[in-house]
Amino acid sequence: MSRKLVAEDLAIKTDCLDDIDNIPFRVRSGTVKKLTVLWRKEQSVSLQIDTVSVILESRITNALTPEQKRRIERQAKQQLLEQWESRLDENLSSDKIDAAGAAKEGEEGGNSAAYRALVDKLEVTISRIDFVYYDPSGTLGAHIDTIALENHKPSES
Repeated sequence: MSRKLVAEDLAIKTDCLDDIDNIPFRVRSGTVKKLTVLWRKEQSVSLQIDTVSVILESRITNALTPEQKRRIERQAKQQLLEQWESRLDENLSSDKIDAAGAAKEGEEGGNSAAYRALVDKLEVTISRIDFVYYDPSGTLGAHIDTIALENHKPSES
């Protein structure tokens, strides 16, 4: 038995990136043409996203020199790298997680088991991503045809 949910013409919230520190852009507008969620009991959860269009714009004002922009970008990258390293260190040093990355039995890990069960069965396919980025120094556009993420059990050698 499976269940299917379909939503069309969804708007991407323009403030969706506002809480992320140190990124030099914000969403001006964006849409998702079609989102399909297919839930197959005991098998997988499949997210199929068709045509994501996003317009981004710079948060940096025209008053900044190119060197100031590069310095801000380097600082943002350095802070992001330090945050990732910190989180990785916390995850690796946690005694509530075994070598496989799963919560140990009997430990109160909140929703980690439910989260892991969902992620282990999650499949995501995004067909067509278009984005345009506006910056004081110019405009950049990109198109990605398809991205697919699937989970597979690791094979033993």
